Amino acid sequence: MQEGVTTAIVGFLLLCIAFPNIVRSKTHYYAAFFVVLAIILLGALAVMIGERFEGAASFLTALLQIVALVSLLLAAGGLTPRQLLGEMKEAAEEIRHGESRDVIVPITGQMPKPKRPVVYRDSVQPAGDQGHVAYKIDETTAARGDEDNSQIPLE
Repeated sequence: MQEGVTTAIVGFLLLCIAFPNIVRSKTHYYAAFFVVLAIILLGALAVMIGERFEGAASFLTALLQIVALVSLLLAAGGLTPRQLLGEMKEAAEEIRHGESRDVIVPITGQMPKPKRPVVYRDSVQPAGDQGHVAYKIDETTAARGDEDNSQIPLE
């Protein structure tokens, strides 16, 4: 059986007792607590009855563990089951289709205009060097203080 999963669930339940500010929904927390008690009782019944009941007990234990995990998720997240389903549906849509982005499709036959490099007033474009822009920095003007410094420099 899956005792490790049950151990992790019990560990989280005990952590919530030590740090009660983790729990946002006490109803879901107590539901998970009672489900864990049912898992323990089912394990004891499986040992008591024997091999004939072991397969069914293992299946029921797995279902109860799922219920406990979802209840603890709801308890810690402060969500309702409907909100959780909505969040999961949105996540599935994003995984399936990717992030929703606006796509601009040009009218058929038109090609988008190529982007030109931004050329500033003091920039120099070397001959034959396509796509690269060299900037000429004149430090003497700034050092002398000849410029009007009342505005924010945009260059």
